[in-house]
Amino acid sequence: MQDFRQRVIQLYPTREQLIQQGIWDGKLYSQGDSTPGNGANNTTIDIDSNDRAWVWRTLLLNPEDDAVEGQRFITQDTILSSALSTLIPVPMMSSGSNDESQGESIVPRNTVLRPLKALGNGIRKLTPRETSVHPLDSPEDDDANNGSDAGMSLADTLEIIDLDLSRLMLSDIFQEPHVHALMRKLMFNYLLLENKHSSSAVSMPADKQTYHYRQGYHETLGVIFLQFSSSSTPMTDENIRFVLFIFAKLMQPLAHHFYNEQNLLHWEEHTFSRMLRLASPQLYAAFYPASGMPHNLIWLIRWTRLLFLRELTMQQTLVVWDHALTFTYPVKTFVAAVIVSILASQRRELVATLQENEDSDDLIEYMLQFGRDEGERSGKQLDIVGICGLARKLCDAWECGQFKELRHSCDAYVQRVEMDPNRQRLEDRLRQRVRKSLAGGQ
Repeated sequence: MQDFRQRVIQLYPTREQLIQQGIWDGKLYSQGDSTPGNGANNTTIDIDSNDRAWVWRTLLLNPEDDAVEGQRFITQDTILSSALSTLIPVPMMSSGSNDESQGESIVPRNTVLRPLKALGNGIRKLTPRETSVHPLDSPEDDDANNGSDAGMSLADTLEIIDLDLSRLMLSDIFQEPHVHALMRKLMFNYLLLENKHSSSAVSMPADKQTYHYRQGYHETLGVIFLQFSSSSTPMTDENIRFVLFIFAKLMQPLAHHFYNEQNLLHWEEHTFSRMLRLASPQLYAAFYPASGMPHNLIWLIRWTRLLFLRELTMQQTLVVWDHALTFTYPVKTFVAAVIVSILASQRRELVATLQENEDSDDLIEYMLQFGRDEGERSGKQLDIVGICGLARKLCDAWECGQFKELRHSCDAYVQRVEMDPNRQRLEDRLRQRVRKSLAGGQ
């Protein structure tokens, strides 16, 4: 742990150097002098949760001795800063009780983990209401929170949150009552914060407001929480607030672009599909045939909303999240670029899958089962650092309007990853010799 942090401090004295050289150049993940992102066989080091928490603090916190007006969190969002100063306890919703406070280490009596509640018709209650139309076909966009979702009462919201947290399988710690209660409190404060941002009944008591919780929020919060939790020491107040800060800062663009159905459709049409078409016409043709409707893109919902948590291994996912948390590029551009880069890394398999089945059923199944091996979440052998390196080039070209560079970067990457391994090793050795000769001549 200490060796990792000392190495980072020595190599990257400033936050900007850590972002550009350590994360985006991939050197943070490299072994010794190896060059990251050169191919599918490139190895990367795994960063443990304590070290990753330290990296995220470095990215998003002002140093204690350099905090502006005592503000540790790097944000211009005054509502968020104010909300982080004091977290509000979750109101007790038990009948006949006016007690608005709750213990911090136990789950309230009415939210103890219990079997799913069965409705009168024998169907378990998984969501607060039924719908007769597909959410992506909804013509309404009532508010900035989550599309046509009218919101839920606090009691219904807490019930769904408790249900989701009880099924959170990222780690066994989420089955512990005090962790459940803390996660519940963090989620409640985030939902309160979103109401303040949207000026939604902010003058009303918390138990009278409506909330816009969506299933999937708990998994993102869980991943962040895990980086700051430790079996040996309890969560400090600062770490608790920092977990909420990262979650709120990350969810602001995620909820807007990917949990809002109309915005998701707009992103798919105007960002993702266009970037894919410009970067790889061949892959674009696989998902968007010249005749007829595009192939089923339902897989995009999970890829975007959970930021690749289901498609990649945990370590691969966290590398992607390291890049996202630099906020170097708009999240909507970065997510599109990462997806295009992953597809480019799997070009051969995708094309072969489509050729084997012209009606695209196998292609859809391939995308829905991406990273899974016979039902287990094993993840693919991806060079995730190289993928993020290509995503960086795609983001640069997209944001600068240099659209021809998209295809040039993608073609160069595909040629490199699909190159014969023996030839790849020869070229790598040649590059190393050239670097040594140049260094010796200086």
